[in-house]
Amino acid sequence: MALRSQGIEVQVYEKAQEFRPAGTGLGLAPNGLNSLDAIAPGIVETLKSSGCEVHHTVLKNIQSETIRTNATKYLEQYGQPLLTIWWYRLQQVLASRLPSDIIHLNHRCIGFEQDANGVEIHFDGEKSVDADLLIGADGVNSVIRETLFGEGKPNYIGSMCWRAVIKYRHKLFNDYELVFVKGNQQFMYLLNVGGGYTSWISRKFSPEYSLSHSADEVKSRILHELADWDESFRVVVEATPAAEIWFGKGRFA
Repeated sequence: MALRSQGIEVQVYEKAQEFRPAGTGLGLAPNGLNSLDAIAPGIVETLKSSGCEVHHTVLKNIQSETIRTNATKYLEQYGQPLLTIWWYRLQQVLASRLPSDIIHLNHRCIGFEQDANGVEIHFDGEKSVDADLLIGADGVNSVIRETLFGEGKPNYIGSMCWRAVIKYRHKLFNDYELVFVKGNQQFMYLLNVGGGYTSWISRKFSPEYSLSHSADEVKSRILHELADWDESFRVVVEATPAAEIWFGKGRFA
């Protein structure tokens, strides 16, 4: 959107075969919202209607005892709130601001070649395109970054992560929009991401990493990890269909 506002022709190539409900909850800070508003006036109000403005946060222990509460003052200080939103909703809003014919799905980049005249980008299925400039935003396993710098594969940093977004309103959201729970070598976020949806994210520090082999095993494993936690935190995981829980390992590039 920013490039198009400067009169630059843009094409977006996305590896997903379709836009579908996926991803986790995330926070958009005031500087990010102000930047988006400068790029596309009016888009922030649309995002606010799709997400949740965070006015109160709480830190709890695994017994659900409150350690600290906080009334956020982002709006007063910076003119914008901290906004929590489901990545899928953010993606929908951003995509709606672009002509549909410049978004090309089912294009997984596998490499590129460049010379003084431009760059040729290669995709799965023997598809290639030419451009003047390539901007790589292809994630932690970036083919573009690997081609440029040869850094190798990301390294495991000793943490496992489970996350999901479900249609569920946690009872703590009556008082807070963002809940952080700190355990022993493990923590959990509960985010109100708007529209009655809850995003939960749990990460555990562990030197050993092993994959679960089925969705039911993934759910059973995270519930086992939360066995000693208060029921108010376990209930949101129990309410999540096993097939909707994402499980992976923490890495750095």
